[in-house]
Amino acid sequence: MRASSTTEALFFLTVLGVVLYFSWAQGRVHAAEQGTQATSKGRIFGLSFLLGWLGLTGALAYFGWLSNFSLMPPAFGRMAFPALFATIILAWSPFGRRWATHLNWVALIGYQVFRVPVEIWLHWMYAEKIIPVQMTYSGRNFDIIAGLTAPLVAYLCWKQKAPRWLLWAWNILSLGLLLNIVTIALLSMPWRFRVFMNEPANTFITRWPYVWLASLVMAALWGHMLVFHKLVRRSTDQTP
Repeated sequence: MRASSTTEALFFLTVLGVVLYFSWAQGRVHAAEQGTQATSKGRIFGLSFLLGWLGLTGALAYFGWLSNFSLMPPAFGRMAFPALFATIILAWSPFGRRWATHLNWVALIGYQVFRVPVEIWLHWMYAEKIIPVQMTYSGRNFDIIAGLTAPLVAYLCWKQKAPRWLLWAWNILSLGLLLNIVTIALLSMPWRFRVFMNEPANTFITRWPYVWLASLVMAALWGHMLVFHKLVRRSTDQTP
């Protein structure tokens, strides 16, 4: 079952916004290390990587290769779980350290506002009977709080009025909200560990283009890992 054109347009625009942000951020990091003339090169590199990943996952979903829930782990999990672990490892690698070093707090925290349109989109998907209620803010998903508070915390950082404890608290709370909806999504899938038995089951994420929701989850996780990375590097960044 496909969503309405308006609902899908919101999703595509959100994905596009995140892709453009990552391309811009990679350009900033590249320019900081190699000079301003390297900005375009960095953006092209970031854009190429993201489009390649979206193309790969989109193709897997389009041809139905992620929809088998009889496997253990399910076919979708064999793609998503390694990608999530790779996101964490990459964030703590030298590549992630460069992002944490060259991007300021506003860039690392403020961009999480993209979670607001994601949550609105999920609510619309529920209204169109494509996803179960527990995956929305009408049910058990409160991830929209992270998206709504991100620009406020970023503004305090810009005004240099954000104490370090606030950054720790916001990042931990927002990561917890992300883990909450990921857990709910897993427990709503039609596999042996399913807990939420109401219909529809969470199978939409294995279809194109909705499979890209997993990439948005990884984008949010990437941001949280970089904030932690920046927080623990007190020797190079004493104050927000």
